Amino acid sequence: MLTFLSSERARISERGLVRFPDKMDDYRRREVVDATLEALRHTVGGDEHMPELKQLVESKVGPVTFTEIADALATVDVSGREAEWLDEWTELIETLRRAAARGEL
Repeated sequence: MLTFLSSERARISERGLVRFPDKMDDYRRREVVDATLEALRHTVGGDEHMPELKQLVESKVGPVTFTEIADALATVDVSGREAEWLDEWTELIETLRRAAARGEL
């Protein structure tokens, strides 16, 4: 079960993972994370798979940006996870941010 940090408790972690967008409420954030995790079961986390990942997430939650996906994933409480898992989680978020910076659809 995933634990989410409420917007009132959010702060930057030592890995820089916890950030909150100004326009996404907690329900939408959970919805985007759940859809993204489901989509990840069908894709590999490489840059080339980000458009497909986004399409799968959108099929569950409607229009969403790469920034919204990355911001939603960054709010998941990942404390207590092993370093290798944290590295993979961080890389996924960074990959989504690169896709956002490139302006991919």
